[in-house]
Parts: sequence; C-alpha cells; structure tokens
Amino acid sequence: MQSVRRRYETVSERHPEHSSYINFAKSIQGQGFTRKTITKWFSVLVDVGDYESVSRNSLIRELTKLSDRANEAYKQETADFKAKKTYKQVKTVERPRGHVPFFAPVYA
Repeated sequence: MQSVRRRYETVSERHPEHSSYINFAKSIQGQGFTRKTITKWFSVLVDVGDYESVSRNSLIRELTKLSDRANEAYKQETADFKAKKTYKQVKTVERPRGHVPFFAPVYA
C-alpha cells in the first residue's frame, strides 16, 4: 500500500487546480486508512486556509468514511459470493464399514 503522502503527491500533480483538501480526499478515497493515519496526514498535507478550524473534526470524520467505503463494498461483494456457493454430495467408492461420505464444495 502506498503511503498517503505519495498518493497525495500523485493526485496533486494530476490536478494542480484543486485545493489541497480535495486532493487529499481523492488520495485516501477507498484505501481503508485508519482515523489516526488520516488525522496525522491531514495536519501535514492540507493547508489551514482550505478549511475552517471549527469544522476540522467533522471533516476528518467524513474523510474516514470516504476511506472505508471501498472496504465495505468489498466485504459485501465477498459475502454475496459466499452465499452463492452450493455443496453437492460426491459419489463415494465402497469403503470399509464406518466410513463417512465425503462432501466437497462445488462452486456454481
């Protein structure tokens, strides 16, 4: 995973017309960074003039949600995939007494 700074620099080079806050938001979008990491890099990378100091905590809260959105979508997609799996009984060969039939996953 690239660091926040490298992502920020890449986005800033591509979009120099955007403010530092917008570039920061684009750089962390869907990357799953923790609130602690976002707070640290927000203080370092975003210009103080791009936001009001009163709204700092609410901005960080929204940035944390923005960073986690892709992870939630991935978790939902994985859960949907697991729900579609079906299991069928595989034919067993004659085994000695006490043998338990084997069930193997068969993916649809």
